Amino acid sequence: MQPLFLTILLLSGQTLSGPKVAARLSPDPRARTWVRGAPLPDVNTPSTILALSFMESSLFPSSTGKSVSRKAPKRKLPAELSWLKGMRYPDIPVTFDSRTIKYLKWFRFDRTGRNVIRAWIERSGKYRAMIIDTLKRHRLPTALMYIALIESGFVKTTRSWAGALGLWQFMPSGTKVYGLSKSYWIDQRIDPELSTEAVVLYFADLHYRFKDWALAM
Repeated sequence: MQPLFLTILLLSGQTLSGPKVAARLSPDPRARTWVRGAPLPDVNTPSTILALSFMESSLFPSSTGKSVSRKAPKRKLPAELSWLKGMRYPDIPVTFDSRTIKYLKWFRFDRTGRNVIRAWIERSGKYRAMIIDTLKRHRLPTALMYIALIESGFVKTTRSWAGALGLWQFMPSGTKVYGLSKSYWIDQRIDPELSTEAVVLYFADLHYRFKDWALAM
């Protein structure tokens, strides 16, 4: 695996982001409130969202926006994945269900699976530093970078049959909520930096609401 990671480090044309890029976004705070499940500061919140927020905080105390104290469960590596012993775990919860195990074995032992994951990881080199920096700046788990791998394989022009587009597969309605421009002439969903700045707001809103990354993802 070492040559593969060297390849990633040596890839040229990396993209960078930062507060100046984020400042180009104009998210809709009222629309974000519906995703977040609670009002944002200094936003005139409709009574309906206040009622929804009260209901959720009553029925699901973990969704009130306050941190929930939980001990991290012990990760037990299945015997059939003994070749992963000693691996560095990501900064989000990991569950080794039967489907996950099948995928891991396919990516590890099947020739096609190895070629697929190699291509994805190599393509991530162009965006890796930018995405990780943005996630850290927003105090989010860096493992969320791999959602882009699942959504688009790190191909920014990927379009789904449903109309989702870009590294993060934003739907057209999501562009309005998180401040990405979309018109006949321009579609900022294919802008890696801007779409990443937008998606971290989305991730943060979901986690604020559910307080659980398994649910938020």
